[in-house]
Amino acid sequence: MSQAPDELPDLFARLRRLRIQHLRFLTLLARLGSLTACARALHLSQPAVTKLLKDLESAFGVRLVDRDARGGRLSLAGARVLNRVTHSLAWLEAALQEASLPDARPTVRVGLMPIVAYSFMPAVVKGLAEQDQSPRLTFVEGTVQRLVELLHEGAIDCVIAMPDSARVPSGRLADLLVAPLYQDALAVACASTHPLLACEPVSHSELLTQEWVLAPQATRTRQMADSSFLAQGLLPPTPLVESGSFHANLAMVAKTRMLTVVPGASVQRYSGAGAVRALRLAQPFTASAMNFVTHRDVWSIPAVQTLYRAMAAHAKVWHLPEPEPAA
Repeated sequence: MSQAPDELPDLFARLRRLRIQHLRFLTLLARLGSLTACARALHLSQPAVTKLLKDLESAFGVRLVDRDARGGRLSLAGARVLNRVTHSLAWLEAALQEASLPDARPTVRVGLMPIVAYSFMPAVVKGLAEQDQSPRLTFVEGTVQRLVELLHEGAIDCVIAMPDSARVPSGRLADLLVAPLYQDALAVACASTHPLLACEPVSHSELLTQEWVLAPQATRTRQMADSSFLAQGLLPPTPLVESGSFHANLAMVAKTRMLTVVPGASVQRYSGAGAVRALRLAQPFTASAMNFVTHRDVWSIPAVQTLYRAMAAHAKVWHLPEPEPAA
């Protein structure tokens, strides 16, 4: 609910008491769990740290810390404030870094899955450069869960990934805006000389007769592959080699008779060299949507919108829909 006009002066008066040090103190307390430890970290006396807490609770009008014999921990209200404070501090740090850069181009910090950096972003960057409108880009690779956490912390501005409510808590999705970019189906890759190529289309039962190199179980690629076998009433394969790098997995497949499951776009890149092929399956894996994800507060930044539109154009999302709230 928005503040009534006559309440705003009092709100600003309370917030004027706060300094960056107050916000740093709150993040330290969440991590260290002790006023004494915070005092050491901030090089302050115990009374000075106690005053920081008093100032914070006075400004927000609620108890932010629950004390016990072991120290202090954030209350529910304190945890909610911390979420916003963390984001604000990260934005301030990014602003300081951007202000020191030698040119006027804005920076966009992009979180993405490794396959996106390899198969999608090079063409997007090329298109931006040709239009002479490219912002400065910083890429951060990671899992979907970690990238969404970084987005909420303000450490990155947007994510190119496949988020879903099964792996990202609904509380995390609520503040996000999501727009589709493209579909990418998983593929089963093998060496270009693999005997199974003569048996296409290959059934899931035939796939289980082979040895595998697969991504770790915590990854979306592995989970989708396992689900495909389970949907056929079959137990998923147990890999001979487990590796989180699709580059390494495809390189191993090219030199052995093992199979692997990777995003289809990566197989297309490697198949051009003639080393690997995608097996044609009797029951293909389901395609997944790769999405552009950003925080509601970040979408107003022009450079973020410029990057999104460049990605949408390359992915042939011609209507350029405005990002919709995450479900």
